[in-house]
Amino acid sequence: MERRRQAVVDGVTVDGAARLGIDLGGCTVTDSFGGVASLQGTAEVQVTPYPQYFREFASLEPLKKLHAEYERHEAARIERLARIAALHKYLFDFGSTEHVGRSNIEGHQTDYVPVLHTAIWNEERGYASTNPRCKTTTSRGWAAKNWTATGRGTGPRVPIPRPARTV
Repeated sequence: MERRRQAVVDGVTVDGAARLGIDLGGCTVTDSFGGVASLQGTAEVQVTPYPQYFREFASLEPLKKLHAEYERHEAARIERLARIAALHKYLFDFGSTEHVGRSNIEGHQTDYVPVLHTAIWNEERGYASTNPRCKTTTSRGWAAKNWTATGRGTGPRVPIPRPARTV
């Protein structure tokens, strides 16, 4: 017995019911309990947490349009992620190398740069304390004194705000 390939669209919600809102034209719908119905259009169909399977479409044109829209959205998402990955990020983790943070921006992972109290600013590094006499190992003594972040030696130095005092 030869099985022919056919398009199937699954309609389901995470919680509650919603109108499908997309007209896929005439088709057959099968609910999750095995009930089958023929529809002239799908735009007003109520979709629930129980899957409904749309198949045997009168025309594949609505599916092709839906797929083309998906391709456009996917290309835009990939382009946006590429722009995020190319950005130079200034993510600093002050004080220790034991637990260095990590940023997750739309799936793109970027590690924070650990900055120790012994780090002194220079053109190549582009960040750290500008006070070479700062020898203390507590954040109160070094993180609040003249910390700057620059674009690897370009642009103005931006002071990093003093941490709140704890009592």
